Amino acid sequence: MQNLIGEYAHKMDAKGRVAFPANFRKTISEGANLVIAPSPSSNCLYVYLKDDYIAWVDEMFEGIGGYDVNNEDHVEMKSFLMGAARDAELDGAGRIAVTPRYREEFGLSSEVILVGNGNRVEIWDPQRRAEQNERARALRAKLLFRSPSTKE
Repeated sequence: MQNLIGEYAHKMDAKGRVAFPANFRKTISEGANLVIAPSPSSNCLYVYLKDDYIAWVDEMFEGIGGYDVNNEDHVEMKSFLMGAARDAELDGAGRIAVTPRYREEFGLSSEVILVGNGNRVEIWDPQRRAEQNERARALRAKLLFRSPSTKE
């Protein structure tokens, strides 16, 4: 999955299946190995190609000198991220199934918001997404309209 953009309101059926928008499905090859996993910080679910997910987890450690098997915090975080991920696939109707545990944990019901964010899809509860958008609007103003000499 590459260059995913846009925000789409979709229905989730009683079995927890939600259809991906057509433009998202175009970027996913048939039979692709997908992963659905909780975001570590955003109150949503991430859907990645499995290889992209593993690369994303590895990249998290690059900014701190790389993954260190002797660092208990590193081991604990990687175990959490890899253990929380679940294999997933798009069915013949272009839907992905969200487990009951994830639906409960992330407040997902019949209405969800799908967001294309580069190489991943995010699945949001509409209220949580609206709250995140409000925080982003405030941050946008802070980041885009400050002078280059302002340091925060």
